[in-house]
Amino acid sequence: MACFIQPGIMLIGFLVLELGNTWIVQIFGLSGLTQDLMVYAIRIISLSLLCAGANIAYQGIFQALDGGKESLFISLGRQFLFVLPIAYLLAVWIGFDVTKIQVVFFTFLIAETITCIGGYVMLKRIIHLHLMNRNEG
Repeated sequence: MACFIQPGIMLIGFLVLELGNTWIVQIFGLSGLTQDLMVYAIRIISLSLLCAGANIAYQGIFQALDGGKESLFISLGRQFLFVLPIAYLLAVWIGFDVTKIQVVFFTFLIAETITCIGGYVMLKRIIHLHLMNRNEG
């Protein structure tokens, strides 16, 4: 059930951020280039909420199925393991050019997607192991 509820909540968050990003930015009183950058960042980063919902559900499922290491991987992957190297590689790719800095906003989307794919693979493995143990017992 959590596999559907958590991504559903994140989908609602995604829609709120996509449809209300200009309103949210106006709360901070920004203008000009800063406002445009923030709207762009919200649009890109909000896409990562879809994978974040699945990743949060994976963490709960792994903990329930005695998969502490897998849950830790999801947590570290989405917050640290992939974020820093991807941000650095994107910055290197654009040549640390401040005029192209918006490319770095894709960091969170890429990190969440990689973690989500890894979580799916680990979930299939854990389910397979649990089914094998069930059949043996």
